[in-house]
Amino acid sequence: MLPSNVEEEQASRITREEVQEALLRWEGQAFERRAREEGIVHGNLLGPTSHLGALRVLDLSRVLAGPIAARTLALHGSQVLQISSQNLPNLPLAELDTARGKRCARLDLNEAQDRETFKQLIQGTDVVLQAYRPGSIASKGFSPSEAQQLRPGIVYASLSAYGFTGPWSNVRGFDSLTQTACGINHEEALSYARYRKSKQCEAEGDVNANVDSGAIEPRALPCQALDHAAAYMLAFGILASLIRHELSGSSKGSHVQVSLAGVAYWLASLGRVHGVEAWEVDPLPNVEAYLQASKIRSDSRADQEGEQVRATLFGVAHAANIQGVSTRYGEAPVRIGIDAAEWAA
Repeated sequence: MLPSNVEEEQASRITREEVQEALLRWEGQAFERRAREEGIVHGNLLGPTSHLGALRVLDLSRVLAGPIAARTLALHGSQVLQISSQNLPNLPLAELDTARGKRCARLDLNEAQDRETFKQLIQGTDVVLQAYRPGSIASKGFSPSEAQQLRPGIVYASLSAYGFTGPWSNVRGFDSLTQTACGINHEEALSYARYRKSKQCEAEGDVNANVDSGAIEPRALPCQALDHAAAYMLAFGILASLIRHELSGSSKGSHVQVSLAGVAYWLASLGRVHGVEAWEVDPLPNVEAYLQASKIRSDSRADQEGEQVRATLFGVAHAANIQGVSTRYGEAPVRIGIDAAEWAA
């Protein structure tokens, strides 16, 4: 027979299921506020605080997917240092948009002095995000394992076009090519051709016509959907790895890998929308409601010469919001490479 005090303890013990049920009924902000008051948690997701303010991210990516992933981390307060090379072609308007909230410097990893500078940057960072062809950055001495030696516990994130194994793993690629290789452009064209044919037959009163007859040309998606989806998967994978490190206390690093082809396969698994619902979409009634203004930060050298830039960039605002949390893109550099290759104090 159990002592009476043990019986009382067991009778008063709350089960896991009861806790889960209570959490489901508890409004999110109220729960966090109460948990903080009781000392259960030490952080605070509510309010205007930058929640990733202590995080440092090295961004070695160009165009859309990688830069948007790093921009998302910057949105939540991370110090993101984008590293590019003067030897690579630029896309000025796209780079201006994706660099919001970042500092931007140039290094040439083919040069010994710049490689040494980059080593020092890795030693002071939490995350390396690179989106060059598999093996390209590793050939300069900065593979995931080498980065881990320089900075134990680092999160290394890689983006590729066609995956990291198999015969296509070293093939260069970008969103539009991957759409074609994965059959998305063909399916998009087929859907549009069927829609146009059905509308034509409807107008002519020929309800028995074959809507699949005739040749079709490949048709791209209306946006770079693979790039954007891959960007948020990268950011999610990075944050998940950081949380795992924090909870486990492990100094073992992580390698987050995302491919555009893998994203294409996932998007294709979500299903399709065809016909009028897909091809007769009304334009947004108020585009301005989806925009956010960012100041354009001028070159420090221009500042000294009295040539400060006074322009404003209007870009699409971040799509996801957390209730009670302030997220806003920071300033955009007037051009890539205006900052020193060093961490801000």
